Amino acid sequence: MKILAISDLHDRPIDQLLKLDDIDCVFVLGDITTGKGLIKTQEIMNKLRTSYPSVYSITGNWETADASDWLEREGISIDGKTVEIGGYQVLGIGGSTPTPFKTPREFPEYYYENMFKGWLEIPIEGRSIILSHAPPYGVCDKTFIGTHVGSKPLRNFILQRQSNLLLCGHIHEGRGKTNLDKTIVANPGPAPDHYAILEIDKTISVELYSL
Repeated sequence: MKILAISDLHDRPIDQLLKLDDIDCVFVLGDITTGKGLIKTQEIMNKLRTSYPSVYSITGNWETADASDWLEREGISIDGKTVEIGGYQVLGIGGSTPTPFKTPREFPEYYYENMFKGWLEIPIEGRSIILSHAPPYGVCDKTFIGTHVGSKPLRNFILQRQSNLLLCGHIHEGRGKTNLDKTIVANPGPAPDHYAILEIDKTISVELYSL
């Protein structure tokens, strides 16, 4: 199965991402717009849904309430859910911890700590992928001034869950691919100029691309 992963569109045109070959599914990792709400979100997501067989999204810190509600109603959002895709359990983690910009979907660390505590009590059979708008602390999270701003609760969750892959965004300059213990961590960087392609079967390969 071949999956396109994109993040942090922030209203930018996506036409150049609509003609990639043999894509079975799209993961959108949040910040579809920069707080512009429902109409712009619908425009972007409907273009993706017209171009590719299936599209799943989590919310970023910039998604407005009406946009988040629409993603949920349309069956696109997997915030706080687990779905089976290509033989993998895929967990969705939307929003972010507080930022200096006071954006619409920011949550305190204890919100995520409680979420992860509940998830750790639920056994995940077999292979799993995590979609998170925010990166884990210390991995793909370094700002342009060299400060790590990722989520500490997410880092702890990954170390305990040991999923096969974590895809994240949020920190544009944190683009890259590395490992956190046994988990591959990849930040595709801001779309449409940057994106990732996943090939998933019994194993996972992740490659980062730039236009």
